[in-house]
Amino acid sequence: MATLTVSFSLDTERDADLAEWLKKHERRARSAAIREKLRAGIHQDSSSLADVLAELREIKRMLRSGATAQANAGQDDDLASAAVKGKLADLGL
Repeated sequence: MATLTVSFSLDTERDADLAEWLKKHERRARSAAIREKLRAGIHQDSSSLADVLAELREIKRMLRSGATAQANAGQDDDLASAAVKGKLADLGL
């Protein structure tokens, strides 16, 4: 198995948080820690903040309409609950 060595630079001010994170790891453990974080970032849900806010607004709208429908009709809110739970699941919550 071949080894690929990758070097990169850190700015002491802009990247101070990264430098501190690296200092918390022993020298021999740094590569493994970096690989772990890179993989987590690559495989992370790529939803943007705007996507999350849009989903939350939709959930809020659904909750309001479900509450109104229940108050007006006195009906069970299972359908509204299922829809809201579906939206929350989409967000990973």
